[in-house]
Amino acid sequence: MPVKPFSMRTWREWPGFWKLAASVMFGLMLKPVWAEDLNYNLVSLGSEAREEVANDWMHAVLALEIQDRDPARLGQAVNRQVQQALAKARAFPEVRLQSQGYQTLPENDERGRLTGWRAEARLLLEGADFARLGALMGELQASGLVVQGMGFEVSPKRRLEVEDVLVKEAIAAFRHRAEITQQALGAARFRVVDLQVDGLFNATPRMALMESRQMGMAKRDAVPVATQAGVTELVIRVNGRVQLDAD
Repeated sequence: MPVKPFSMRTWREWPGFWKLAASVMFGLMLKPVWAEDLNYNLVSLGSEAREEVANDWMHAVLALEIQDRDPARLGQAVNRQVQQALAKARAFPEVRLQSQGYQTLPENDERGRLTGWRAEARLLLEGADFARLGALMGELQASGLVVQGMGFEVSPKRRLEVEDVLVKEAIAAFRHRAEITQQALGAARFRVVDLQVDGLFNATPRMALMESRQMGMAKRDAVPVATQAGVTELVIRVNGRVQLDAD
């Protein structure tokens, strides 16, 4: 049976044809107006607010390294010293202490023959009380641990408090620039089309990582570690576009 061709007349006889045609025409009429509305008199602007904040959080990594020909005896020695370190840390509730990993590596001579084993365990110390953390570090060094590195930063709570203030300041500066631009170009008003808020920070370290030779000397005496925390510069940047209206 031959198929009847689907002609334009057949389309017109379809009940929804005119409604569909009207919707398409309305959409075609709307699109240029909407596009022109968003892309006319657009100005890109940027602003920022920044503040130097004293670092109130300290962290340090201490390591324990032991060598032995017997891997079982080596593991027992490492576990014993780590447990001793944890026991000492209990007297310092202001300091957070957690294990940063444990590894055992073979020791070989020049011909590649196995001569023994070397184990290393690392502990992470964190806290806001720099004096107490430094005192614990001194005691742990006297027990045979060495400081691999230490650093300072702004605590998450303090960072959030400062950033909340900086966001308001940066947005206020953005609006101020938009008002100046509006006045300079003789526009009646402006409206924000889009806005992006980003946070940055620049740390100013006061102490570098200790070299292995210095660490080996430090572990002989239970002397509290001297600290100078420094500051971190927190920055909030705002970028966006505004549309200027002539009337």
